[in-house]
Amino acid sequence: MMYKTLLPYCEEVLVTKVNACGNADAFFENLDKNPSFELIYRSDDVQTNGYTINFCTYKNNAVKSIAAH
Repeated sequence: MMYKTLLPYCEEVLVTKVNACGNADAFFENLDKNPSFELIYRSDDVQTNGYTINFCTYKNNAVKSIAAH
């Protein structure tokens, strides 16, 4: 998965969280459990189409450098 490969190189990650149960077969990493990432913003709950969503911003405190080749 490309997201997982590039995640350590991202300074900031914007995540939309939807409180729902589904039949997904792929999931984005839970950044709340990753010690390299810090939640720096979480919106108030937004109600839409019967779902509660939040917009979150995470800061990567251990950004890896991409070396020029």
